[in-house]
Amino acid sequence: MELYLSKTIKLINEKLAIIEAQISGYRDYSKYLKRKDRSNVTENLESVFSSLRSITFWWSLLTNRQRNSVDGHYKRAKEFEAFLLAFIPQYTKKEVEQYKEFFNDKQFDQEQLEAIVKQEDHHLVIAAAGSGKTRTLTARIAFIVKHGYKPEDVLALTYTKSAAEEVQGRLTRDYGINRANIRTFHSLGLKLAKLSPNFRAG
Repeated sequence: MELYLSKTIKLINEKLAIIEAQISGYRDYSKYLKRKDRSNVTENLESVFSSLRSITFWWSLLTNRQRNSVDGHYKRAKEFEAFLLAFIPQYTKKEVEQYKEFFNDKQFDQEQLEAIVKQEDHHLVIAAAGSGKTRTLTARIAFIVKHGYKPEDVLALTYTKSAAEEVQGRLTRDYGINRANIRTFHSLGLKLAKLSPNFRAG
C-alpha cells in the first residue's frame, strides 16, 4: 500500500506538470486557448481530482510529508480549475481593453463581446430575434479584419437579400469596410454553379 500511495502522489505531480505546460502560454490571457485545448486540460484535471479523491481515502496511512504534498497538489489543481473557469471572461476583458478604440461607444453585453473576440475554429451563436445578432455579426467581421484578415477573404451568408444589405450597410457605416463578401445562400450557390461548364441559367 505504501508503494501504491507513493506512486499515486508521483503520478498526480506528473499530471499537474502536464497541465502546467498545456496552459503556460495562456496564463496572461494574451493568447486564446481554444475549446478543444481547454477540453484536453479539463480531461487531465478531472483525472487529477479523481486520483486525489482516491488517495484521500487512505489519508490515515500517509506520512506528514505526503499529506503536505497532497494538500499542495489539491491547491494547485484548484488554481488550474479556476483559471479554466475564468479564461473566457478574462480573455474577453483583456481584448476589449486592448482594442478599446474599436469598442468605444458601442454597447455590447458580455455574451456579445465573447462572440466577437473568441478565436475558435467553429463558433455557434444562438439568440432570439431582436437580440442584436446582426450587430454582433458585423462587429465580429470588423474585429477579424482588424486582426489582419482581408475583407474580401471574409464570407458572411444570410438568408435574405435585405439582411445581406443590412450587414454590408452596417459594415460600411460603422467600420468603413466595403469589400467584405456578404451574400445570401442562394447567390453563393448560383455563383458556384456558374463555375460548372454545364451550367445553364433558368
